Parts: sequence; structure tokens; C-alpha cells
Amino acid sequence: MPKEILVEPDPGQEVVINPKGTNTIKSAKVSTSRAQARVIVSGTYVEPPPPVVTPPPTTEPPPTTTDPNRPVVPTGWAERFFLDGKDFKGVITGGSSANGYIYDNKMFMYGDTWRDTYSFGLRNSPGNLSVVDGVLRGHMFHDPTVNKGRGVHMIPIVPGCVGEGQGGFADFPIQRVAWRTRADLMAWGYWAHLLWPVDFKCGSTGGAEGEFCHPWPKWGECDLAEAALDGRDLNCFLHIQNGGSNGEGQIYTALGVKPQVWHNYVTEFSAGKYFKLWVDNVQKVNITDTTKVPAGPMHWVWQNEIISAPPAGASGYTDLKYLSVQTPA
Repeated sequence: MPKEILVEPDPGQEVVINPKGTNTIKSAKVSTSRAQARVIVSGTYVEPPPPVVTPPPTTEPPPTTTDPNRPVVPTGWAERFFLDGKDFKGVITGGSSANGYIYDNKMFMYGDTWRDTYSFGLRNSPGNLSVVDGVLRGHMFHDPTVNKGRGVHMIPIVPGCVGEGQGGFADFPIQRVAWRTRADLMAWGYWAHLLWPVDFKCGSTGGAEGEFCHPWPKWGECDLAEAALDGRDLNCFLHIQNGGSNGEGQIYTALGVKPQVWHNYVTEFSAGKYFKLWVDNVQKVNITDTTKVPAGPMHWVWQNEIISAPPAGASGYTDLKYLSVQTPA
């Protein structure tokens, strides 16, 4: 006897019958709303297996938006610090030339007598910050009074935290930092925006000019966006904890962008676990080798320095649109 099977499909749904044996009707399509379709087959009907439901792919939330004024804070993170040119006035609220300055109780600025990495310049000058059209501008220039260049080196001071480094800023074992920045073309200038280890100290054990008090890179270093400001592309360098200083202890990644163009940068760091970097929502770095990622807390540094002797009258700007420091919620 043919077997009558009652189905109740959705409008337009194709009903496919998978009988065991000879069938007279293989399929039927129903176009009326919730109508009952009667499909006659011969043989024994075999219930088809339930459909396999594939969950949608999970993707990490975009680290930034196309909005040049504000980064996204993804689910699972909490913003601990935000700075842009609208709420930054550039007023010195503490510190000194020898010990570094505090600006607007928000940013720590290196002392203006400290020499920078390459000895062609000094870290800062008290008058080299300004705000123009909502953008924080750091003035890099040749200072004729000392015949050296002046760079711009700043670190965020996160409210409610007392860090172990200069100025009382916070160091985090897990953090996410987003910033939007650019710089003028300056053949004598250099970017090294980085995560720097908590172990670094200056003063009694480290020297009056912020010298190292340990052999570099004992605690590692994450150079997020680094290059001379002479028109070349930026690179990222992860200096491995206890690695050598001549390249054998680092992981290099070409970023494929130039500092003379505005870009959004995001880094995520978890001590001893992973180090990641995005540029304009495109992931460039994803290092998860736990033997390579530095194992201690770090803090973010906006380091813009002098790589060669600037000529008399040399001048240029490095700009910061926003800075957001986030930690796990």
C-alpha cells in the first residue's frame, strides 16, 4: 500500500522525500501559506537526518572604527583613560625639568634635559606642545640654545593607578591601547611608539638622564610603530625578553604604511601570552609564542625622537588625535 505522509511546510519551501525503495514523487513545492501538502510515495519512508546547523563564525570585534575622533571599546574591555585634543590643554601641572613634567594631570612628559636614544637630541621642551583643531601637536625642532634637536616623549597617567615607573603612571600586564597619529616628513626625526617594561627606572640607580638600570633588553620591548621619519614605511619589532640587541632576539613585521599619513593603531598585550597589532582594522601582528612575549607589565609610550643632527632651523610636528587605554572589564 502506498504510504500517505503529511507535511506542513513554510511558503515556498521545497519538500524532499527520501524513501527506501521506489518512490513515485520525489519532491513538491508549496506556495500557499502554511498549507498542508500531501505527498504519496511507495515503499517505506525513512526519516531524514536532522539538518546540521553551522554556527556563524566568531570574529574579534573591530579594534577601531572609521571615525577619526573615537576608538571602539570592544566587549570585555573597559576604557581606563581617554585623551584627545579637545580635553587636553597642554598646561604643566607638576614635575620639573630634571624629573619630568605632568601635563593636565593626564600625561607624563620626560625631562627636558634627558638625552634621547641616539644622543642627537633631548627628550622634550616645556613649550613644544600645542592643540590645533582638536589635535595634540608635538613640536620637534633644532634648539639653537643647546645645538641639539628636541623630541616629544609622553606617557599616559591612568586615574586611580600608581605605577612603578616615572611619573606615577600605570603599568598593566593585560592591556589594549588605541591611538591615531601622524608626523611631518623629517629626515632627522624618528618614531618608536612602544610598550616599555615596568622594570625601567630613572634617578638614583638609573642615572639623571633616564639611563637603563639593567642590560637592554632584559625585560623585552614591543616597538609598535617604528621608523625614521624620512618617508620610509613603518615596522613593528618585538624584542624578546633576554634577547640580544643585534636582531637575533627580535621578531620583525613590516606594516606597509607611512607615518606621514593619518592611521589608527591598536595593540593588545597579555604578559607572557600574546602580542597583537592592528593598523586601520587590519591585523598586522599576532604573536602567541609564550617563550617570545615579554612576561612582565608594560606601559605605552608616545616616543618621537631625533635620529641624526638636525640642521639649524629644522622644524616639524608629530600629531596625536586620540589615545585610549583599556584593560579587561
